[in-house]
Amino acid sequence: MAIIPGIDHSDFCPGFKVPGDVYPSDVDKTTAMKSIGDSVSAFLHLHTTQSKATVTAATKVIKDSMDWTSSNLLAPLKHAFTYAISEDGTSAPWCEIGQKKIAGLKNSEDLDRLHTISIYKNETKPFEDTRVNWATEGN
Repeated sequence: MAIIPGIDHSDFCPGFKVPGDVYPSDVDKTTAMKSIGDSVSAFLHLHTTQSKATVTAATKVIKDSMDWTSSNLLAPLKHAFTYAISEDGTSAPWCEIGQKKIAGLKNSEDLDRLHTISIYKNETKPFEDTRVNWATEGN
């Protein structure tokens, strides 16, 4: 996926403001049209018969756009996902952080003793079968 920086949907429709768009976009019309033209022409070059040099240049345009989208625009969202689900797909780290915050414990020893658990459920039935519970340990 590639998102063109600074433009909005209305930039694809010069002279017409698409309802619901953030308007005006972050760039002027000339910059928007050049960015759109570069991206669309690169896409079309990659889907038609072109010279090797044209394909190389078009690939760079698309790759640069995809890299910007992933590493700049979506980087905070991708980072947030690390809190939503663990790398192994079994737990929800944000829930464990939240459990400690909700407990209101300030002392690090108390926080270390607090047994947190979170299970990530990706399907409805396993989620419905989980129930909150607690147990005391020692005093």
